[in-house]
Amino acid sequence: MTLVSLPQAQLAVALVLLAPGVPLLFMGEEYGDPAPFPYFIDHGDPELVEAVRAGRAREFADIAGASEVPDAANEATFLAAKLDRSLMHHGDHGHRWALHRALIGLRRSHGAFQSSARSRARAYCSAMW
Repeated sequence: MTLVSLPQAQLAVALVLLAPGVPLLFMGEEYGDPAPFPYFIDHGDPELVEAVRAGRAREFADIAGASEVPDAANEATFLAAKLDRSLMHHGDHGHRWALHRALIGLRRSHGAFQSSARSRARAYCSAMW
């Protein structure tokens, strides 16, 4: 499911990548991978697995429209989250990938977009009191 249009996503990524501080991206975000990223586990303790299932059921009960809770212990839940990196070379996915690369390049080449360090920060005031 896509929540925003391509232009809206482009604006959002520009704000994230050009803002001061360390930009954080979600897996596959750099090319718009549509795979969900559900919580999944690989615990050996059956009681812990059941506790996770029960806790997730309670958590999802409060979400409107949550008809089915992904089973965190099911291998299919894990497999659904696998990224398709070949997408970055096609269509809108390729445009998103190119934009991320361009913005990261801009961030590296222009000091105004690099992470700020307190030791390099300067403040000036030209007002006379």
